Amino acid sequence: MHRGARVPGGGVTGRGCSDELTTKTRRHKGELMPHDAKGNILKPGDKVVIPATVIAVHESDEFCNCDVEFDHPMPPYTEKTRYSALNTRQVEKLTAEG
Repeated sequence: MHRGARVPGGGVTGRGCSDELTTKTRRHKGELMPHDAKGNILKPGDKVVIPATVIAVHESDEFCNCDVEFDHPMPPYTEKTRYSALNTRQVEKLTAEG
């Protein structure tokens, strides 16, 4: 399968965009512009937030890590992505719950 080929579920390989986002994609000088989940153009140096929920915390005398599950699945899939062993000093708590 070559870069940009259609795959089942409506996605496009090598681009990270679903058909829905592709139809909203803006062009600049003929190039596709990558967008965030809300349709804002992304460029190097932009600060972003990746919404995630902590699903486990691992404590020890030397370090503390957490496992998170991203709140939004990667299109065109429906399963949420999990990321393990993220150092707790790399995250900032957004809610005061718990």
